[in-house]
Amino acid sequence: MLLYPGNDDNRNYRAFENSNDPIMHKCKLGFVNVLDENGDLSKIIGQKVFELIEVL
Repeated sequence: MLLYPGNDDNRNYRAFENSNDPIMHKCKLGFVNVLDENGDLSKIIGQKVFELIEVL
């Protein structure tokens, strides 16, 4: 799973192209807010990441 900072988003699979490999792969993408509602670094980023990768 590729994780990016940004607005929380669902975990869709999207095409992942590799110019060295002719096979079309799919990669799961996740977006997590890294800032809390006050604009400070969120203290629950880890929890959000675990939820995205379905650990919790």
